[in-house]
Amino acid sequence: MLVKRVLSAAILIPIVAAVVYWGSYPFLAVILLVACLACIEYAALVRLRGLTPSLGVLLSLTALFVLEAQWPAEARLRALVALAPALLLTIEVFYKNRAQALPIWGVGTAGALYIGGLLGHFIRLRALEHGLEWMILALVSTWVC
Repeated sequence: MLVKRVLSAAILIPIVAAVVYWGSYPFLAVILLVACLACIEYAALVRLRGLTPSLGVLLSLTALFVLEAQWPAEARLRALVALAPALLLTIEVFYKNRAQALPIWGVGTAGALYIGGLLGHFIRLRALEHGLEWMILALVSTWVC
């Protein structure tokens, strides 16, 4: 087990360090990739509990949260972030009208907010003055723990 961790750290740390250093679009691309992988894992975990949120909706809403973090001044993205959960609830309840519509919507929306919202904070953190240093501190603290 320790060998796997050391090997994966030896491979991933230089890649993550390079992407964090570059920032901008390479960093955004990696954050979106991580968000997609996290959504797939989250959807699988939620399905174990008998709820089946749409993976497409989960991925789209998560990407929307991440993209809004990249371009916070973009009014259209802010409007979509504000309106998308209500629109998805309307579709889930009134058009699909399936059993457990509200819990399915809730876990989908909460998952997107949890994954996309939190990963979006990495983008905002990197965009700050001295953002590179803050990112290094956040990543090193996480890896040490």
